[in-house]
Amino acid sequence: MLVLICTPFKIFALDPPLRATSEQVKEKLKELDKVLSKRATYLADRERKLDSLSLSIGTNPADTVAAYLSLGESMPSYSVEGAIKYLNKGLALAEANQMDDYATEYRLALASIYPSNGFIAEALNMFSQINIDELPKHMHAKYYCSGEKMYEEILEYYANTDVDTEAYKSECAKFRQNAMYYFPPESSEWLLREAKQYASGISIRAAQISLYDLITSLEDTDPIYTEATQLMSKCTLMPELEHDHMYYLASSAISEIKRGDRDGMALHLTGQQLFDYGDIDRAHSYLSKAIESIPEPGAQSFRNEALIKTLMTIEESYDAKMNNNIRLLSVLIIMLILWVVFVSISLRRNKKIIRQLSHERHLVIEANNAKETFLRNFLELGIVSSRRLASFCRLVTRKIASKQFSDIYETSKSGKVVDEQRKQFVTIFDASLLSIYPSFITEVNALLRPEEQYSLQDNHLPSELRVLALTRLGIDDVNQIAEAMGFTTSTVYAYRTKVRNKAINKDTFDSDIMNIGTLSPFSEPS
Repeated sequence: MLVLICTPFKIFALDPPLRATSEQVKEKLKELDKVLSKRATYLADRERKLDSLSLSIGTNPADTVAAYLSLGESMPSYSVEGAIKYLNKGLALAEANQMDDYATEYRLALASIYPSNGFIAEALNMFSQINIDELPKHMHAKYYCSGEKMYEEILEYYANTDVDTEAYKSECAKFRQNAMYYFPPESSEWLLREAKQYASGISIRAAQISLYDLITSLEDTDPIYTEATQLMSKCTLMPELEHDHMYYLASSAISEIKRGDRDGMALHLTGQQLFDYGDIDRAHSYLSKAIESIPEPGAQSFRNEALIKTLMTIEESYDAKMNNNIRLLSVLIIMLILWVVFVSISLRRNKKIIRQLSHERHLVIEANNAKETFLRNFLELGIVSSRRLASFCRLVTRKIASKQFSDIYETSKSGKVVDEQRKQFVTIFDASLLSIYPSFITEVNALLRPEEQYSLQDNHLPSELRVLALTRLGIDDVNQIAEAMGFTTSTVYAYRTKVRNKAINKDTFDSDIMNIGTLSPFSEPS
């Protein structure tokens, strides 16, 4: 059914506003998360804009007064303290140079933002000293807009208190209605004030319709968009419109961040609302970010009260989260204890089978690997030795047949055949050892000081490590080692001593070498 609402401003055909869905709210919150991650960039952009305005401050009084006014009026949403500082500087300069019109503009600007810092009496007193009948016509719009803003800030300051604000509401509505006459009908400034008039008690539904039309026509970086979405969130603060309320709160926070506002009020309200909805993690994130940009500590305003509430909300969220974590941890501990008991019983029941299977599997793998390695290397050594022996026999036969007995003597005397045979033996020995004990070098190095450790050279062991390897394989006869390697016994002793002197622990070095490559005994589970 079409309902007509007649207001002092215009007639509305009141159809229900577009309702936000839960999916739209989720998407809007994701967008807020993304924008919030870039907040430092937006604040830096805002600072650059303010810095560019400050460049106009110079030695010329007229230019400086104008620059201070522009800077002061641009700063309240970024820094109330900063705005008041620049406006007071400009006011003093304007009064000193008898710039009466500028001085009046400064007083209007100060009166409009003083209440946000708690200076309500000062604002009312300063504003009461300005007589509109004495102002030039071009300042009438600013007079009414400043009065409207001043009373809005006073009402915000006294919100949720026992102070009677009816007189302030009446004054605010009067100044707002007068201000509307100085803006073109249907302009964004005019529509915002119209919506505020509706929201003040005439018709919340009419305010919703007016605000929806306004919001959809503006960019989200427009200051009016920020104010309109925040007002829309207040107009949808009812159970049946909870998605709309959350959607417009998040929209206002996004606009606030993109504009580089440090106020953080919309983000703060969004975080509080999410806390009420149970989204603790996101609420904590938003509230923490809002605290970072709360107005200066000295500000005596409703924002200080908001800060206290915020801190309390965060504390509550932490307590609630901690209690949930404690309960969850208790459940997990109980489940873990039950699991440990179950596993312990199972291990005790099957320990003999596990031990036997593990031991037998290890023996099978070890025996199979050792068998294949030694068999392969033995065959290779045998084949090479047979080939070299046959070659040597053929050489001797030819030399005898040619009666070259001196050549046979020289060949035998040079030891070349033995050297080649020993070189082949060493090559096969290194390959066999590293196949059986692939971690031999690593385990030896673990026993030595860091600066004294060894490395493979072309896949060949250093001579002193071959001596250790033969010892590890059970050949402890120095003469046998010397014969196999082609060393003197004194060289073998020297190599052993050389490596022992590099050891971290010389006393246990020999027994540590004998433990290389051994497996830890199977431990029976308890």
